[in-house]
Amino acid sequence: MRQQHWPVTFSIGVASYEVAPQDFDGLLGKADALMYEVKDSGRDRISQKIYSGEPN
Repeated sequence: MRQQHWPVTFSIGVASYEVAPQDFDGLLGKADALMYEVKDSGRDRISQKIYSGEPN
């Protein structure tokens, strides 16, 4: 990608749970929100959070 001068970046949000939540959409929503937090903080980063699995 560098040789072709393609402006490719990536950001990753890793959501880990102490107890797997029953609600998959909620699980995916937290991972997605975390990814956007990473992008908003400068891009090309990786962030990880551990959630208790309890309702908000």
